[in-house]
Amino acid sequence: MFGSPILDVAIGLVFLYLMLSLIASAVNELIEGGLKNRAKDLEKGMRELLQDPNGTGLVKRFYEHPLVNGLFAGPYVPGKAKNLPSYIPARTFAVVLLDLVPAGNPAGVPAAGGAAAAPAPIPVPEGVTRAVEMFRKDAETARENAESWFNSSMERVGGWYKRRAQVIIFCIGLGAALAMNADSIVVAEGLISDGTLRQSAVAAASTYMGNNSGTAPGAPPSSTSTAVPDERLKGYLTTLAGLGLPIGWNKQAIEAVPGRIPADFLGWLLKLAGCLLTACAVSLGAPFWFDTLNKIITARSTIKPQEKRAPAA
Repeated sequence: MFGSPILDVAIGLVFLYLMLSLIASAVNELIEGGLKNRAKDLEKGMRELLQDPNGTGLVKRFYEHPLVNGLFAGPYVPGKAKNLPSYIPARTFAVVLLDLVPAGNPAGVPAAGGAAAAPAPIPVPEGVTRAVEMFRKDAETARENAESWFNSSMERVGGWYKRRAQVIIFCIGLGAALAMNADSIVVAEGLISDGTLRQSAVAAASTYMGNNSGTAPGAPPSSTSTAVPDERLKGYLTTLAGLGLPIGWNKQAIEAVPGRIPADFLGWLLKLAGCLLTACAVSLGAPFWFDTLNKIITARSTIKPQEKRAPAA
């Protein structure tokens, strides 16, 4: 059976991974916010869904519709997503689609603002027309059917974002591990050999989890925080710095823990392996480590009293 010292080491490591994962997530949000990748993915998904690969036909009319155009500033320019919304409600999509593709008029799309301002009709792709006509077979559920169609397509768009985010977070995690000298092997050795360090890490992790006890399972506290990413990033860095774990490149910390700087080529290979291990752990994401830390702390709370009651050998 695992004793509390082993669980204490696990808590220290998992808390390190959680903080680094939150740091990577905050940095990724800043990157995504600057590059507007969510908006690009959404526009790409709309082009595929509405069978308009160039974005100059039905997609352009969709983004120019008053209900959608009100979600972003400026005109819609195909391929330029910096001003486009990162999210469109499924209900809005359904209402706009049913407005742009009226029943019995598959040849073209009239303007939403009335016949007086109507531009020249554009062809509606046959697949889109067939889908809309199928939705209208049951007038009561036409909007719900269009929403379901949109949501199914957006699952693919979400998959694009998640796959890209995982790669970016791994790269951020590797960069952070190298920059902070966050070597999983050295950290584990430090926690195993230093009981005071273990107690400090457990206390910090317990306090952190206590302050975030209301967070839903599977979601890190950052998902409900109102703080902007850069403010959260500063908070995570401050928490990490206060743990006292054997990380960092400063001279005083390096001299205090032997092996922090490798003495030979094999040592540097082990250092790289430890940093890669940290990056792989960070790529699992903050929700995973948040739930894992919660489970380990709960297990420790049940084992610790049993160890105190056990008679001495």
